[in-house]
Amino acid sequence: MERGYQTMGEPSSSSSLVTERTPLVGGQYRRMVEKNIGISQQTLVSATSENENTGRKLPQYIAGLAATLGALAAGMVLGWTSPAGKDGVLLSAEYNIPISPTEFSWIGSIFNLGAATICVPIGILSNIIGRKRAMLILTVPFVLGWVLIIWSNSVVMFDIGRYILGVSGGAFCVTAPMYTGEIAESSIRGSLGSYFQLMMVTGILVTYILGSEISIYNLSLISAIIPLIFCGVFFFMPETPTYYLMKVKNFIFLN
Repeated sequence: MERGYQTMGEPSSSSSLVTERTPLVGGQYRRMVEKNIGISQQTLVSATSENENTGRKLPQYIAGLAATLGALAAGMVLGWTSPAGKDGVLLSAEYNIPISPTEFSWIGSIFNLGAATICVPIGILSNIIGRKRAMLILTVPFVLGWVLIIWSNSVVMFDIGRYILGVSGGAFCVTAPMYTGEIAESSIRGSLGSYFQLMMVTGILVTYILGSEISIYNLSLISAIIPLIFCGVFFFMPETPTYYLMKVKNFIFLN
């Protein structure tokens, strides 16, 4: 049984009754309205003009490039053993430190051990203090590792320095792609994601080129400057929206 309501200003009749089962709009019209609403919502998210898109994406490119300066520093660490010569003979001669082939193999490979030990801890730390702060903190071990290498007087100092550099480089392999992926919108996330590998191999290439022209000591000095440049540039970059949303959800859950 349907309930009817009399329309104002008109006599009561079957034609003037609007039943609860009577649709307010036709099905085709309703679908058209829903479609238009969807377009309007999409317009709110994405810019309507090419100039607006370019202006909005430029800061994302800058932030992504700044974040991957850490990958450049890590690449220079990876390529550092190449100018040392076979079995580290050039490194041994320049620093006047006896280095056996086995000891030099440890100097080269201990970087990977440091990188492996930091992968899980840096992910936890970045969730606690944020991606930006975690990446800025990595500047300290990066510089410390190079300091130990620059003023090294034993194989042990080389090993410790390379291990610390491995910790820093491995941490950047986790945090830099995470940061880039979270600050980039979907349309440019792929291109920004390629910056990390590009800067990594660029760092290796720069080390190969400089290593053929300058001493290992001077190469280490230049390599130590790159993390400081990263820190100065990345300091002005924003934190990722994903981290802020995660903190808001945690706050709501706890309260």
